[in-house]
Amino acid sequence: MASRDARVPRLIALCGLGGALEFFDFVIFLFLAPIISKNFFPPDTPGWLADVQALGIFAAGYIFRPLGGLIMAHYGDRSGRKRVFLISILLMALATTGIALVPSYATAGWLSPFILVLLRIVQGVAIGGEAPGAWTFVAEHVRSRHLAFACSFMSSSLISGVFLASVVTIAANRYFSPEAMLDYGWRIPFVVAGVLGLLSAILRRWLSETPVFLRMREEGAVVKALPIMVVLQRHWGALSMSVVATWILSAVVIVTTLMTPLILQKRYQFEAQDALLISAFGVPFVCAGGLFAVISRIAPGSADISCLPAFPSLLQISCFIRR
Repeated sequence: MASRDARVPRLIALCGLGGALEFFDFVIFLFLAPIISKNFFPPDTPGWLADVQALGIFAAGYIFRPLGGLIMAHYGDRSGRKRVFLISILLMALATTGIALVPSYATAGWLSPFILVLLRIVQGVAIGGEAPGAWTFVAEHVRSRHLAFACSFMSSSLISGVFLASVVTIAANRYFSPEAMLDYGWRIPFVVAGVLGLLSAILRRWLSETPVFLRMREEGAVVKALPIMVVLQRHWGALSMSVVATWILSAVVIVTTLMTPLILQKRYQFEAQDALLISAFGVPFVCAGGLFAVISRIAPGSADISCLPAFPSLLQISCFIRR
């Protein structure tokens, strides 16, 4: 038992690292959307329409994210958490690397954005299994008294992937000239993301299956019916509440964290570097929100301070806009 507890910190760290790298793979597309819109649509396409189309391709990943969650969860309940955990990051790494290799519209015509949509769908399926899979994986490894911290750490790790995506995009913009960035430089962050994803997949091979699933398999308690049907029949209330909460959380993260650089560039004519720096500045405070969530669990009266981490980034944005 002591040896199991000793392995838990390393396990949580590996899960958090993998989650951060996978979310990095997923969101880097949005930070490069202004450049992607110029490479994958006809040159005479109005700027606003090209941006909308690029955002539509980004949204394809979110549209197929629930499907990915259903598929991954099904096999996770049947075959084990570790295997699905590994498959999700492999799918993400391969799809991200594929995006780096997709020919532009000038080379492949409309086949180019079509391939891009397919790869974004694969990314959506992968991330759909990653986030809930990560929470389940760590929750089934840690003791109940550490459950809040473990799940909070995983949530913060996922958001830290946004910080990493901001830093890599900033570095690419500084290293390459605008012409080089438009030509081939935008592909480099996807290559970096894909390689890091493959590295994370290798590290995840060292993870062990969860004790909960191993016990279920030994006792013959692994569900034989369709897992989704069991959930719908026995846990409809909890499922409905979780769906609504996830919708709200996703909307907040997309608007206040992921869309911030693009909105600042298009609406307020910010330079890409400044917009990405603001996004990177705000992300650590979002991660700190995970700590406040643990504090509010320990001391319920402190729950109202959980909104404080959002203030610094919002204040900086308002100061820049006033200038």
